[in-house]
Parts: sequence; structure tokens; C-alpha cells
Amino acid sequence: VMIIGNFPYFFLLLFSGIMPLPTPDLFTIFGHPITFNSFFPVSFGVQALNKLMNYGMGMKDIVFELLAIPVLTALYFLLGLALFRRKHLRLY
Repeated sequence: VMIIGNFPYFFLLLFSGIMPLPTPDLFTIFGHPITFNSFFPVSFGVQALNKLMNYGMGMKDIVFELLAIPVLTALYFLLGLALFRRKHLRLY
């Protein structure tokens, strides 16, 4: 069970930015490129930690990442809420 449970987690970590893989930029927001990996839940946290620990940047340099985390969380919550309502609260 643990191997099967860790299999999707491995892909989440692999594509969230821990291992730098070349990905094309989809668009930019305020000068920050958004790629396919940016839609994984932990990608902005990984980017923020990378900037703090590896590049020696300060808190003012990770404001975009800190704002993107709750925005992405709200987006996924609203999407999940809409799918739940569509599937389970539909009146016949």
C-alpha cells in the first residue's frame, strides 16, 4: 500500500520544481513565468524555498509566491466545490 500511495506523490514532487526540468512558459504574470508545473499545489512553495535557501533572497523577493499559494488553493477549492455540487447535489 505504501508503494502505491507514494507513486503519485513521486510525480507531484518530480514535476513541482524540486528537480529542474525544462518546461515551456505558458504566460507571464507580473514578470513571473507560469509553466505547466505552476499548477501543482506545492510548486510555488518550492520556488519560494529555493529563492530563500539557495539564492539568499529575502522575504520581499518571494511575495509573488506567497500570494500565489492562497490563490491556487482557492482556485482548487472552488473547482472541487463545483465538481462536488455537480456530482452529488444534483436534483433528479
